[in-house]
Amino acid sequence: MEKQVRNDRIAYIYLSLYNEKTRNFIHNLISELGITSNSTAERVCKEIEMWSKQQRDLFFAVYTPQEEDVRKIKEILGEDKEKITEKVVDVDIDEKCKECSTELAGKIAELQKELRVQKCVIDSLQKDVIEKDETIAESKIAIMEVCKERDDKAEELRVARLELQKYKNDIKMVIDNRQKLECLLSVELNSKYDSLYKVLLSAYNQAANGKGKERHQLNNDEPFEKQKICEIARRLSVDYNLGQAVKKIYESKRLTDGRDIAELYGAINYIAAAIIVKQENNNNGN
Repeated sequence: MEKQVRNDRIAYIYLSLYNEKTRNFIHNLISELGITSNSTAERVCKEIEMWSKQQRDLFFAVYTPQEEDVRKIKEILGEDKEKITEKVVDVDIDEKCKECSTELAGKIAELQKELRVQKCVIDSLQKDVIEKDETIAESKIAIMEVCKERDDKAEELRVARLELQKYKNDIKMVIDNRQKLECLLSVELNSKYDSLYKVLLSAYNQAANGKGKERHQLNNDEPFEKQKICEIARRLSVDYNLGQAVKKIYESKRLTDGRDIAELYGAINYIAAAIIVKQENNNNGN
């Protein structure tokens, strides 16, 4: 019971003075009045500081302070007990709320303004990111196309090398087997015309195994005389083949790296196709 009386006196003094005096002043006053020690006063005051407004209002509503405590507080503040109680309890809530509302509204307005600025910055950054993503995507597509073109060129080079090796092997095989070729063609090969023989054989190899086969043969079973290189000459005229031969001759003049010679092989084959069709016409009496 004594402890409760002590704590109530401390609460009354503290709540009456906490807006006007320092904590140390209040603790020393409680000790001077003989209520309790300075350390106990400090501890109890800390507990009272945690009270809500409702708890403080309820305390003043039900507590009857001791005359000694009222007199001492009146002496310190120069006010009567009623004014002290009114000053502690009756705070101008409306005025404080207005000040808080005005201050809060100002801060909200500032925050909203800053938020709009930040949103504009974010929108700009997002736009930049989208544009960069599009640029990266376009660059990736371009790189893929370059890589594909490079791979295609590499594949063409590989096939060309295989064809060249095959061509070299075929030429070597035929040259090394001259007697067999003489029997098959029923001609006598003259070593003094080997250079011509090799050129005509190379043209043959292009038509049978190289570019000519790729361009003109529809399938592996189609013979040379049935291919479009001959069929067009039959339908139009051998002038078509001779024109193509002339075209290739002229094209060879602007090419290098063996492509010029390949064009001339093509011209030979177009002329050969024209000869085949002319022979057919002569045999048929046309």
